[in-house]
Amino acid sequence: MNRLLGMFTSGGSAAMGKRLAGAAVPSILITFGYLSHFETVKFRDVSMEPTIVDGDIGICRRVSSLPEEQKSLKKGDVVVVVAPDDPFKLLCKRIAGVEGDVIPQEEQGGLLRSLGMGSVYRNVVPTGHVWLEGDNTSHSHDSRDYGAIPMGLVTSVVQLKV
Repeated sequence: MNRLLGMFTSGGSAAMGKRLAGAAVPSILITFGYLSHFETVKFRDVSMEPTIVDGDIGICRRVSSLPEEQKSLKKGDVVVVVAPDDPFKLLCKRIAGVEGDVIPQEEQGGLLRSLGMGSVYRNVVPTGHVWLEGDNTSHSHDSRDYGAIPMGLVTSVVQLKV
């Protein structure tokens, strides 16, 4: 079973613009600048349940590669990212940590325990990276599997579900 999110934008700002075509012209002119920064997304995965369920549609704010905009990402944001292990897939996850945060993670194997080092080790999120986790931890392929990811892989922030 493919646990990665197979979602792609459908519609984007063009479809939103078509829906707004019947609105008053001043309204379109004011809103048009914002529409180019948003996209609609249909989610196809269970890793973010119960927050986002398979089939939900969301409106997401695009994130540019500018460092100032990437620094605006914060813990708790639900984001769409390019999968670090497959550049042709997009994932939806929650930011559980930003650069400098210490993320406790349960030990995967018995090596640390056999060395008497306890059952928990820590991951420190490096500069320019985020730590991502799905809300449905038992069905999520995330930073617990592949580590922190570069902020440059974040494409958008989920703003609302429709």
